[in-house]
Amino acid sequence: MNEPWTGAWRWVIDRADGRPTISTTRYCYMSVQKDRTPKAEPLSDSDAADLIRSVNGAGGGTFEDVSEGDELLQINSNFVGFLPKQATSTVLRSVQVSGDDMTQQVLGPDREILAEHKYTRITDAGESELAGAWEVRDEDWSGIVIFTDSLYQFLVTRDDRPAETTNESSDSDLADLYKSTHSEAGSY
Repeated sequence: MNEPWTGAWRWVIDRADGRPTISTTRYCYMSVQKDRTPKAEPLSDSDAADLIRSVNGAGGGTFEDVSEGDELLQINSNFVGFLPKQATSTVLRSVQVSGDDMTQQVLGPDREILAEHKYTRITDAGESELAGAWEVRDEDWSGIVIFTDSLYQFLVTRDDRPAETTNESSDSDLADLYKSTHSEAGSY
C-alpha cells in the first residue's frame, strides 16, 4: 500500500529547485540553486567546484515511521550523501500531507521546529514492477535509486571519498568530490 508521502515531489521555494522521491521506507533527494550556470565538458576544477557549491543538499537513505496518534513522524537516516558528512546524518521530521501538498518540519531534540519545507506532488509512487527503491550494491560505490511509474532519481557515491570535504574545501578537492558522485533525476 502506498502511504500519503510516497511518490515524487517538487520543493516549493524561490531560490532553489529540489525534488525528493520517496517510497514507503526509502528516500532520495537533491536541492540545487536555481541560478546555477551550465558548464561545458570537460570541466575545470573551478567549474566542478562551482557546481558542488551550488548544491544545497542531497542524500538518500531509510526512514522509520514513528508516528504518534495523528502526527506523522519519521526518523530519516542517510546512508549516502552528496557531501560525505551528509551520508551519516539522522533527522527527525514531522510530515503533513494534504492531497498533493506536503509539509516537512525538521525537529530538534526538544521537538522545536528547526526548518520547514513545502512540496507539491509530481507523481504518486506507482504500481509498475520497477516502482520502488533500489540500493546500489557495488564493491566501491554506495547509493540509492527510486522509481515511480514515470520518474526516477538516484544518488551514487564512491565509498573512499574524504569525510572532511565541505563546500569550503579547495577547488581541487571539490573537483575530486564531483568526480566521485553521480546524481540524476528525470522521466523515463
